[in-house]
Amino acid sequence: MADDLSLVAETQDEEIAHTLALELAPDITVLSASAETPFRGAVVERLSAVSRLVYVGACPPDVAHQVITCGAAAVFDPRGRPQALPDIIRVAAANDTLIMPTCGPLKMTRIPTATRASEERDLPLAPDALTNREAEVLLLLAQGYANQEIANKLSVSSATIRSHVHHLLTKLSVRSRAHAVALAYESGLIRAVEQGLRQTA
Repeated sequence: MADDLSLVAETQDEEIAHTLALELAPDITVLSASAETPFRGAVVERLSAVSRLVYVGACPPDVAHQVITCGAAAVFDPRGRPQALPDIIRVAAANDTLIMPTCGPLKMTRIPTATRASEERDLPLAPDALTNREAEVLLLLAQGYANQEIANKLSVSSATIRSHVHHLLTKLSVRSRAHAVALAYESGLIRAVEQGLRQTA
């Protein structure tokens, strides 16, 4: 365990884990999955309701997407860079940021639309309802960047980025950056925004 991280409790029992998360209020709860304990949405939802959750386990992108939509702050596939878990925990504790499997500590893979029904789902809003800058911010959020990193990339202040993020959440009718990105991927908005930015470039 890194010097700036400490383990306050550990259990293999889901009920005890929920109780401990309530009593100890940790910055992060890590849920480790295995072949014997595959993904179960109800468990993720319950733990995410009382603590920011990092889900650790080898899972394909469609399952990773389900984990995020159930409320997890991050999904980490340890097969690529197992030593990156402390970085994942730090980022998840400091930011409402998605980190998806096999991409290292600060990147996110594209989540393919899992089903035909998802492909046919209406966009949550028209791509042109976003300003070009809001669209840029959304794409950078989807890559796992924190506010200050986005501000540096776009050469603006972090306060300006916070304002853009607030406007994005309002327009998408969601309460968190994680849900905004999950919705944008699930609905196809990310693809539409990318196409729109290419056309205006």
